[in-house]
Amino acid sequence: EELQEEVIARMDAEDVKLDELQVQHHELQGKLDEVQVQNNELQGKVDEVQVQNHDLQEKLDEVQVQQLELQGKVDSMEGKLDEVQQQNQDLRGKMDTVEEKMDDLKLLLEKVVTNSAPPAPPQWITIQRRGQYGNLANFFAKSMADYKTGFGNTTGEFWLGLDELARLTKDGKWEMQVDLVDYAGKTYTGIYHKFRVGPGPRYELEVGEYDSSKSTMGSDVFRLHNKMAFSTKDVDQDTWPDGDCSNSFGQGGWWYEDCYNINFNINGENKGNDKLDKIGMKVYPGGLDVMMKETKMKIKNKM
Repeated sequence: EELQEEVIARMDAEDVKLDELQVQHHELQGKLDEVQVQNNELQGKVDEVQVQNHDLQEKLDEVQVQQLELQGKVDSMEGKLDEVQQQNQDLRGKMDTVEEKMDDLKLLLEKVVTNSAPPAPPQWITIQRRGQYGNLANFFAKSMADYKTGFGNTTGEFWLGLDELARLTKDGKWEMQVDLVDYAGKTYTGIYHKFRVGPGPRYELEVGEYDSSKSTMGSDVFRLHNKMAFSTKDVDQDTWPDGDCSNSFGQGGWWYEDCYNINFNINGENKGNDKLDKIGMKVYPGGLDVMMKETKMKIKNKM
């Protein structure tokens, strides 16, 4: 009986362990099922990733194909660019050739024109003008510095300048024409086939070869002033031993002797009233003392 009880007790203990093992097996089976579910889920995700990877691979293949096509187009464009650059170089070479031929043609044309065309006629250059332009009567009462550089404007009262006169007339054969209008409207013309102004500081006048057949002033009124130096209110170079011509006659600059026979730059001789209508240009055409309303001196290179 004791043995039988021991056997029964052992069998009960084994049953308990078996129940525990069954419980553990059941728990493990549950966990295994959970793991299987997770594994299935992961497998599903892996399958999705593989599908996405397949799609991405297809897109990558498409991009690579497009890249190859673009590379082909780039290679083609580079080839065309090289052709264009070569054509551009060829055109530049042709342009250089054309320009050289144009230069040669211009030189040839200049030679033809120079050899065949007559020289352009010399132009008159205005060197002095007086008139009714609204300036004061003493507008020409300037210093030697002003007379050297010139003043006024070519559309009004004007003096070209002694330095420029000396430079212009240094070479060549120059002639002078003076055009005068008095207050009665009468006009006078004086033509001299010789005119020159020497260098400073004297700016000596050389005037001569009076053309009496073409002049209407009546006499060679510039003869007294030939070989005379130029004087101004601040530089006295006249031949008057006891006086100063410029300051004695309105301070205008001129080629005074002792003092003048003709003077276009005299100032301050308004006659009869205080208006500035008679501004003091004074000449002696035909030996008469005549006030002028307008004067102009102009020179031309006779070549």
